[in-house]
Amino acid sequence: MTGQRISKTVSRSTQQMAAANPVHSAWVAANAGTGKTQVLVDRITRHLLAGTPPGRILCLTFTKAAAAEMANRLHTCLGQWAVMDDRKLGSELLALLGHKPEAAELTAARRLFAETLDAPEGLKIRTIHSFCESLLARFPLEAGVAPHFSVIDERSAAELLLEARDRLFALSFAEPDGDLARALEHLARLVNETDFADLMRELANNRGKLHALLQNHGSVGNIIDHVRRVLGIPENETSEDVIPAACRDDAFDKDQLRHAVKILEQGTDKTDQPRAAAINAWILSPGERAETFLQSYIRQFKKRF
Repeated sequence: MTGQRISKTVSRSTQQMAAANPVHSAWVAANAGTGKTQVLVDRITRHLLAGTPPGRILCLTFTKAAAAEMANRLHTCLGQWAVMDDRKLGSELLALLGHKPEAAELTAARRLFAETLDAPEGLKIRTIHSFCESLLARFPLEAGVAPHFSVIDERSAAELLLEARDRLFALSFAEPDGDLARALEHLARLVNETDFADLMRELANNRGKLHALLQNHGSVGNIIDHVRRVLGIPENETSEDVIPAACRDDAFDKDQLRHAVKILEQGTDKTDQPRAAAINAWILSPGERAETFLQSYIRQFKKRF
């Protein structure tokens, strides 16, 4: 659906009026500034004018700002209707409904502002996150969460991550030869202290995927074995073996890589020539390929965090 941004004084397009009609199930796609929010406001007000109780209407948005904008527009519209004279209100409803309103519709329009204020929860205009949170709070046992739970804010989450990090360090110091200490030692070669905090945050954000992996395979060792099988890496091989083997002349198509260098050398992007030079230097230095590859991997790993 396309069209110009709509105000109450501008006539609506046929498509906008069709999308705002509550008897239709509509999917609206349009660029920014073409009136999507106004169509949603019109659709909700038409639901209210048709007699739908405010508590039966649920409007979901992605952001708090969008939810606030929607609520402000609706309350402004209904508040204005409550104090308009018959002529102006009739003109507003004519533009909204597409027909001249009857006296009963004028009266109903003036009552909507008070009805929405008197509704127990008012107009439910929420973000998707807050709606999901309300569902979990209503059905905690079915969702497998603790009743009366609360969602922590970003500051509290950051503090908990720092606390978890300190506990990890304390455990690794207590068992310097344990798996945790070896894992932290490996990470220390890849990231510094600041990057480690970012890495922990990334792991926390993807804890659902990690939990699913552990459930499917049973342990970290089993996950590693599965990755080895998928990649065709024998159990006794390590990164010190795999990387040099992958950098041998017979392990990759050198001619195609040189062809890629030529294409990059003719490229117009500012990064094309530096990349061509780096790849060419890698090809011409077989003894340094493995170390160069490993250092490049470490740099890319750090950029991720």
